[in-house]
Amino acid sequence: MPEPIQKERLLASPDYRMFALADADNAANDAPVPDDIGSQGWLGLRSAMFYIGTAQPLFPVTLDIEYWDRGPPSCNDGPEVMERSRLSLPSGRPILSEVTAGSPGVVFVVPTGTYASLVAAWSRRQAFRDYNRLLSMDASSTKYELLEQELCGRERYAFQLWAE
Repeated sequence: MPEPIQKERLLASPDYRMFALADADNAANDAPVPDDIGSQGWLGLRSAMFYIGTAQPLFPVTLDIEYWDRGPPSCNDGPEVMERSRLSLPSGRPILSEVTAGSPGVVFVVPTGTYASLVAAWSRRQAFRDYNRLLSMDASSTKYELLEQELCGRERYAFQLWAE
């Protein structure tokens, strides 16, 4: 049975409606920028960097980064979008990049190499709808405050990595 070796849960603050996962020594920000939310282009890929386009531009999103001993089991809780790819980690140090805000640092350390990866997302549509609903509400209302709190971390992403 596949087992996670390392797991981290972070809150990522989207900047220009995106954030990235990259190798610490190769975070050149050269991955293609994801397309608009209405398209399937939610993910921009390069060998050592993934850009993720978020459904809303303002609130932090939940990010689970997992390093597995081998390919993890299928996501049974129905991600809205999912993509398999590869990520090169020549330094063995994946980082979260919040674009102009920079990086809070190395997530964890793994052996150097190229990893198979699965990137998945949940609650994008709901976060998009709620964010747009929030824009039409009275900012001083209790309903606004409650919805604002609900939006923090609702949109969720998972990066699962394992050695090829």
